[in-house]
Amino acid sequence: MVVTHKDIAEAAGVTTTSVSLALNGKKGVARDVRKRILKAARDLGYRDVVADGFVDGYPPAIRMVRVIQRGRRISREHEIFISDYFEGAEEEAQRLGYILELSHLRGIPAAEYLRNSFHEALQGLIILGTEMSPQNGRTFEGSGASKIPAVFINGGETGVCDSVGFDHYAAAALGIKHLTENNYGEIGLVRSKSSSTILNRRQRAFKAVMENLGMKGGDDYIFAVEPDFLGAYRNMTDWLRKNRRIPAGLVCDTDIVACACLKALTESGYKVPQETGILGCDDLPCSAISTPRLTTIRFSRKKMGAEAVRLLHDRIQDQSCWAPIKVQVGGELVIRESAGERKG
Repeated sequence: MVVTHKDIAEAAGVTTTSVSLALNGKKGVARDVRKRILKAARDLGYRDVVADGFVDGYPPAIRMVRVIQRGRRISREHEIFISDYFEGAEEEAQRLGYILELSHLRGIPAAEYLRNSFHEALQGLIILGTEMSPQNGRTFEGSGASKIPAVFINGGETGVCDSVGFDHYAAAALGIKHLTENNYGEIGLVRSKSSSTILNRRQRAFKAVMENLGMKGGDDYIFAVEPDFLGAYRNMTDWLRKNRRIPAGLVCDTDIVACACLKALTESGYKVPQETGILGCDDLPCSAISTPRLTTIRFSRKKMGAEAVRLLHDRIQDQSCWAPIKVQVGGELVIRESAGERKG
């Protein structure tokens, strides 16, 4: 005998519409009604109900948590980061049978969030570290991992959780190699005044590459600017007005900072790329429309989101292996006009 939605509806005392919503894990059905429908479906031997992973009548969920450090959001342009991560993660979550939630943590301690923000169907966390302070990262690793599995995207200070991140060293090496091959002898770093985990790692990677290549890269070659476009533009303009010398090649830790420096340099009479080369990071939309267009490093954020879900799923399925898994995603050099061959 073939069991139909009508049979389940009659057994549970509900409409066929409610049956369809409950069996497909959709919203619009009360918790107790959903549980009753799923029980009736199982009792009748309905084969199309996917109930193995359901908790209290709801499909299993994983949550992507965006942690924003108070007062230090990198830039509104970087909202594309979040949408790309989420899009990649959502596609993979649906394939694996999870509901993907998105949560923003701003203005409350991470420890408080971890105490009060779980529900029974929540199976694990994906924590976005792009705008996160190291302290919040350590709190999530120390507290969150002990409750439910957690995977970091561009985070994980202590190394006790699984993580997916940019290979900052390889990206810095790509950019510096390109500048040196195009006759930009001295190379400096323009860094954002931000304590976010990802930007700290980019600065450390720049210094490490410069040191390994035997090139000068100390504090005299590092310029600190505000993380937003206007602030970075003003900082660099003030620096140039004081007639301070700058290196021939500049590696900027974000495209926003790079575009701001590009504007300040050209307005101050510097020829880009004939005298000064500028390289950014992230391949944001602004990099393709600046004048001249910006050479930058591109990362596949959608792939990173999907990889984070796969790591989390594996950890949910088997938590017996304690060793954390670290996945690093390499970048691609996108060559445009801002760092062509130096003529000066």
